[in-house]
Amino acid sequence: MPLQLQWHFETPTGKRDFDVQPAICVNNVDSKFRLALAGVGIAQFSEYIVADALRDGRLVQLLPESHRSETLAQYAIYQRERHRLPRVAAMVDFLVETFSSRPWRLAEGRRKRPALTRVK
Repeated sequence: MPLQLQWHFETPTGKRDFDVQPAICVNNVDSKFRLALAGVGIAQFSEYIVADALRDGRLVQLLPESHRSETLAQYAIYQRERHRLPRVAAMVDFLVETFSSRPWRLAEGRRKRPALTRVK
């Protein structure tokens, strides 16, 4: 039985879901990214994964008006009794400062989040 997936989009007219039957299915984002770079097909990615490839033209964005919202949750997990250690606090502060601004973006508001990408 073939695998069936759903891709979710937020369009100007509201949310839309599409049934997709992939020709290839992988279980990690690095493999999916390499397949997209090789021109095997189209794929959905989080923006931070493909930002450099979009910037330098190795991938192009499809359907820019129909992006999928990104909720990028990051967690710092550490032992409860260690939260007072200066090195733990410094690391958590560094992560918040570095990643809360989404450094992979070219310029805030200059382009919409990628929904689908393919090789140019």
